[in-house]
Amino acid sequence: MFKVILRSVGPASPSLLTFRVYAAPKKDAPHKNSMKVDELSLYSAPEGQCKYVEEPRTQLEESISQLRHHCEPYISWCQETYSQAKPKMQSLVQWGLGHWGEVI
Repeated sequence: MFKVILRSVGPASPSLLTFRVYAAPKKDAPHKNSMKVDELSLYSAPEGQCKYVEEPRTQLEESISQLRHHCEPYISWCQETYSQAKPKMQSLVQWGLGHWGEVI
């Protein structure tokens, strides 16, 4: 469809060569494939109505859901216990760091 002509002008290093590219359509081929902008699917509205279809849950998804449901009370108990113990442990560590200088 297009003719490409390369001209190279540059230094001795092949990585620094510069190229000029000239492209021109063939004069003997008619433009049968030309499309207008409004004919492109990107710019036109889709035909028909789209419908969301939810796929059924797989056995793996069901098993994970049941596991999470059964573990939820234990996880919430652990989170609550940790949130209560964390401030006490932090104050204990700070107290220990403060008294460490007296020991040395």
